[in-house]
Amino acid sequence: MKTTFYLVRHGQPDWNWAEKMRFYGPCSAYMPLTPEGVEQIEKAARDERLQGAAFILASPYTRTMQSAQILSRRLDL
Repeated sequence: MKTTFYLVRHGQPDWNWAEKMRFYGPCSAYMPLTPEGVEQIEKAARDERLQGAAFILASPYTRTMQSAQILSRRLDL
């Protein structure tokens, strides 16, 4: 049985937010996506190759969890 993996990078994080909140180093894990980052993931979710996805794995970083949530909603996972 063939298994296919697709790697999708998170959308653009909001570095300005991190600077404003003074989040540096490990705290940068809390950076959310920018509106452009959300659009990037929405676009990725429309990629035909992802339509047969069975599950999503994501790190606990805010930007990756937001990206996974968008993908999950769009791909009905």
